[in-house]
Amino acid sequence: MFRLSLKHWNLIKELDLLEASKLIVGVDPHTEFLNDHEKSSFKVMVRAISEAVSRAETYAWQEVRSAQLALQNEQIELEDLIGNTDIWEQSVDFNEMLPSWEIRNSLSDVYADFENVPILLPSDPWYEATINGGDLNGWVERNQIEGCYKFVDNQIITITKRKEVPFSQWVSSELGERVVETVKEQFFEDSKERPFGARERNSYLVLLAVLLKQLNYDITKNSKTAVVIASASELQGTAIGQRTIDEKLKLIPEALKRFEK
Repeated sequence: MFRLSLKHWNLIKELDLLEASKLIVGVDPHTEFLNDHEKSSFKVMVRAISEAVSRAETYAWQEVRSAQLALQNEQIELEDLIGNTDIWEQSVDFNEMLPSWEIRNSLSDVYADFENVPILLPSDPWYEATINGGDLNGWVERNQIEGCYKFVDNQIITITKRKEVPFSQWVSSELGERVVETVKEQFFEDSKERPFGARERNSYLVLLAVLLKQLNYDITKNSKTAVVIASASELQGTAIGQRTIDEKLKLIPEALKRFEK
């Protein structure tokens, strides 16, 4: 059966999951009307890619959890984890997984600072999943799928977009509540049980900086950001004074410099 060339899509550098799935099954993404066979193939491909990405993420979480237990039981050392980011390729189930750029990058960050950096989760407000064209081609080939389109290596396919969540909404979420309570306890309440070390304080300051940046708040504009955080903390019922927040935000640049050293 004659198929229309899809090579003109090589010019498009950013695709979404639906567009990529249509291209694999040989349908131009701009085509609105599909026959029954095309509809079925398209739906299966969307589901297959989504599940492969999800399996890769689940596998990463399981590996990190296993590493945590192994460290607790002194079966491995922290040094054993650094650089070991090819966990998917080493798995016998690699064909069934399609790790996103974000989960690969997250795992690398975790293993570089295992004690302080958590693995990326779908509940995180900055969660996103993207695949480059080369990796998607590899997954298609490994699973012996008769793909009708060859992606360009530097094409980016967005599987899941980051959800833009207002700060006031995020701070009332389960994750937001944990972060706010932790930051409040460590920064704004004196602890009589143990001293608060400089390294630990800097770790929380950097964590706060990362969260604010991911939520699109400018940490260089202390007063403006302090107003937003103060309002959000009041909404949650754990009010913190704007001036106090402002003073803590001013400590962030120095903490970031120390982490860069």
